[in-house]
Amino acid sequence: MSIKKEIKSYLQIPFTTYIILLSTIINRIGGFVGPFITLFLAKELGFTDTQTGLVVSFNAAVGMIGILLGGRIIDTIGSKYTRIIFHGLHGVLYILCVYVPNPLLIPLLALASFSSGIQAPSGSTLIIENTEEKHRKSAFSMNYIAINIGFTIGPLIAAFLFDHYLNWLFIGDGLSSFLSVLMIFIFVPSHQPQHTKNKHAKAEHNRTTWSILKENPHLIKFLTVIVLLFIAFSQSGFAVPLTAKHVLGDKATATYGMTMFLNGVLCTFVTPIITILTKQMKPTTALGLNGLLYTIGFGMFAFVKTPLFFLVGTFIWTIGEILGATNTDVYIASHAPESHRGRINALPPLMRRAGFIVGPILAGIISDQFGILSVWYIVSCFALLGSLLLFTSRDRKSKKENMAA
Repeated sequence: MSIKKEIKSYLQIPFTTYIILLSTIINRIGGFVGPFITLFLAKELGFTDTQTGLVVSFNAAVGMIGILLGGRIIDTIGSKYTRIIFHGLHGVLYILCVYVPNPLLIPLLALASFSSGIQAPSGSTLIIENTEEKHRKSAFSMNYIAINIGFTIGPLIAAFLFDHYLNWLFIGDGLSSFLSVLMIFIFVPSHQPQHTKNKHAKAEHNRTTWSILKENPHLIKFLTVIVLLFIAFSQSGFAVPLTAKHVLGDKATATYGMTMFLNGVLCTFVTPIITILTKQMKPTTALGLNGLLYTIGFGMFAFVKTPLFFLVGTFIWTIGEILGATNTDVYIASHAPESHRGRINALPPLMRRAGFIVGPILAGIISDQFGILSVWYIVSCFALLGSLLLFTSRDRKSKKENMAA
């Protein structure tokens, strides 16, 4: 393998894909409201913990509905205009939050979450449409880096705005959405939806997503594995800090902060290296290794006693996270028929959110009954099961040959 050749592959990605990535960075850096919505509801609006939890959960639920609907809309009007219309609407709704009375804030926040959910699958679909198959792994790894850059810088700005210029938390989020959308509007070409080309394509477009999945059971298995792996991954924000509190006491907060810092640094700077080293690896193999690294990394938390081993465990599961993040969309891109590209691309985010919903609830029940350290045995079993399912899968193309390779 020539490292120079692999690095060169990053430079061969089309200009429009770089625009999409830059648009993603701007959008993620300007994503001020999301990380601080809980504090805003509790501190500024005076909501109780129960009320805050209900609002956050409701927004997550309507976002999931938006994602499911968004796949259909993408396949109908195209990913570019889905992104422009609904991400632009998301920005408008956040800016309106500054000027409406408090009782209207909650429905506006819910509508913004719904609109954001609709446009969510358009990001990966735009990359697929504007990148050749041989460059997609590099493109998706760069997209993952773009997201992490945004998530690293954005909350720092948002924290300052929250404390000093609260209105600009919403206005800034809205303006970054407009700038992101404007770049897509000017520089990214529109791809004609498949169903507009001929009668056969229209017939394929009108088929249900379930009929596609029934013809391709490997997709169902793949989506099931995503849920299993994200039940495990969700513990990075739930059971890891609780374990730190249980094991380390006063050192818990500092240690958890260091683990999240390490995770962010690795995701930003190690992703290109992992992508180059695994360029020839099948997506199912990479995701299988993802599951094994989750099994080992998260499993370590059942036995850790010092901050050092928290960091070692985090290093291991973060490498698994990178493998999963850079290969999931590649697999979907290779197996989603063009007629259902938006709808199939909407399924992985839904599965991830399902894992994030189930994971903390399951871990909370296990922790209450058997103690927090018992969580890691169950979590490791979920990750190992996901890994075994992938290693026993055949990485094959969809039965339908009308997809864009």
